Amino acid sequence: MNTSDAIFPPAEAIFSNYAPFWHLWTPENHEVIFSDEGTFHAGMNIFAIAAICSPDVRIVTFELMSNHLHVTLSGEEEAARAFFLLFREFLARYLRRQGRPVDFQSFECSLRGLTTLDDLRNVIAYNNRNGFLVNPDETPFSYPWGANSYYFNRHAAARFRESGRNMTSRERRQYVQSRVAEKMNRQLTLLDGHICPLQYCDIELWGHLFRDAHQYLYRITKNVEALKAIAEEIGDQVFYTDNELYDTVCRISRERYGILQPSQLAVSAKMEVAKVMKSGYHANNKQIQRMLKLDADLVNRLFPH
Repeated sequence: MNTSDAIFPPAEAIFSNYAPFWHLWTPENHEVIFSDEGTFHAGMNIFAIAAICSPDVRIVTFELMSNHLHVTLSGEEEAARAFFLLFREFLARYLRRQGRPVDFQSFECSLRGLTTLDDLRNVIAYNNRNGFLVNPDETPFSYPWGANSYYFNRHAAARFRESGRNMTSRERRQYVQSRVAEKMNRQLTLLDGHICPLQYCDIELWGHLFRDAHQYLYRITKNVEALKAIAEEIGDQVFYTDNELYDTVCRISRERYGILQPSQLAVSAKMEVAKVMKSGYHANNKQIQRMLKLDADLVNRLFPH
């Protein structure tokens, strides 16, 4: 969608005009679905076609992970669920044709309504940083399997305009063989091997849900407690970057013990902070060891693998 010349209303008006909004997610404990780059490309194309075939749903952002997905969208609940079922149906058919069947019986979606603008902003940020948390080689602006890289990134939008190419009918049928998809009366543009999210996510509009790029970046990188609350509510295993986790540990050290450097805590205090890091923030043993300067054997005895 091209909205570059549009004049956008305030964020509160956009939120009101396009409500209701939802966070849609699937469980993390599913078997692997996207096992290599080829299946990720297929997943991106199938997601795009399902979204375009679901006119009552507007995709705000999404990320495909190896065995689950996160989507932020607007539309009525029934339409949101129908979109997910269409995506699952298309994906299951494709993988069967490829001789890579997956048991989708447990691949169910959950939906949580986003009733405030603040909650919506946090969920967009949560979804857009999901991929980089589990891949140390990525950032929220480079992880390739979602719409995340297009938020506040004019260079990515320019690449789409300059380098995209049209998807052929044969390519479309390669991913989705369905009368629903055949009725799509629009040209699809490929970039980097899959349909570009700018074809079906009005990123410029949704970017105006934030006050500016600075507020978006803060939500992505600094708003750790709000993101932690989302993860706990939906049952995600939270993995923080070292910098994010260290900032949190410093805050706990300062607030509980009046000491700025966690490494300077007494051993008994370090043990208490270690328990908080493990239970509240899913820190691994090496992170606990590094940040608290604790002996590795002591940490491993406290939290056996």
